[in-house]
Amino acid sequence: MFKDYFLILEVHYLASYDVIKASYKALSKKHHPDQGGNKVKFHEINEAYDILSNSEKKRDYIKLWMENFLHQESFHMSELKESFYDITLFHIKKVLIAYLEGIQNKTYQDAYGYLSEENQKHLFLKDFIAWQRVIAEVHQILDFECFVDRFDRNDQGQASIYFKIRVKEYNHLLNRVEEDYFERVLIYENDCWRVKLSTINIRSVIRKYRKIITLYKKNKKQFHQLLPEMEGLSNTKLVSKKIFLTNCEYEWLRYKRYKNSFSIMAIYFNESDHSLDLEEVISKETRDIDSFCLYKKSAYYLLLPETKKDSGLVIANKILKDIKSDASLKLSFKMIEVVDKYDSIKEVLNRLK
Repeated sequence: MFKDYFLILEVHYLASYDVIKASYKALSKKHHPDQGGNKVKFHEINEAYDILSNSEKKRDYIKLWMENFLHQESFHMSELKESFYDITLFHIKKVLIAYLEGIQNKTYQDAYGYLSEENQKHLFLKDFIAWQRVIAEVHQILDFECFVDRFDRNDQGQASIYFKIRVKEYNHLLNRVEEDYFERVLIYENDCWRVKLSTINIRSVIRKYRKIITLYKKNKKQFHQLLPEMEGLSNTKLVSKKIFLTNCEYEWLRYKRYKNSFSIMAIYFNESDHSLDLEEVISKETRDIDSFCLYKKSAYYLLLPETKKDSGLVIANKILKDIKSDASLKLSFKMIEVVDKYDSIKEVLNRLK
């Protein structure tokens, strides 16, 4: 029976020796029989480390590993070079690049052809094209790079390769170039590699983009009047409620597109004790990409892009620590990390009340 030593040591196939060694130490300590661990598991961990820590053994093993999980009939072993780090799986990456080039060049039907069968069963071509067209009205891809991130397989043995993608794009609404990161996964099915998209409500995303584009076109003059104030957020961070809600909607769209988590925090205080010191502390302890507003008389709402709940709690603790100098100001916090279970930003904000 074939053993996946990468899986046993809980590292991906491009892990460096330092990562492999660190994982081995942690796992061997955790599963050591003297600590109540399983002897068979402990033996497998040592066996895996013996192979993956030796460059020659690892080079021979990786060929077997590729044959077992990536199906030898789909590529030639002659493509593999001597060095383990030269195994860039270019024949797989080529599929992802072709998909992204289809999006960039607006040949959406070609891009659709690279999607997995599961995606194509639940996402019709016309909806895919409508989705990409409406996104392109806001975000125009200028350039992108793909990086292998990790390997995985499901219970049925289906192989998956995860790529991180760095994209540079022009934002038509804000009239500026932006850089962003997101993840795409390729799966092996029916003797070929295909792009598998996360399950999202495409029509909901289309409606939201169209709404923002329509509002932009109707109020283009007003939008550009607000633009200097919006770009000034890196200095002030404190914005009007209207701009804050716009920022939240924009971050929601980014989440729907890229699945990058973000959080919204409510900071409650006694209305009679309100002090400008709190605004200064919030501004001091937040990042340039964060923004906040006086959402109601007794609460500030804080938008934290690219932030999970744990990281948000760190910010809350910093604010609490800094505000201790004002003993009369009593604060309480409530935070929500935006995930798929919420249908809209409005629902998230209502849950913070």
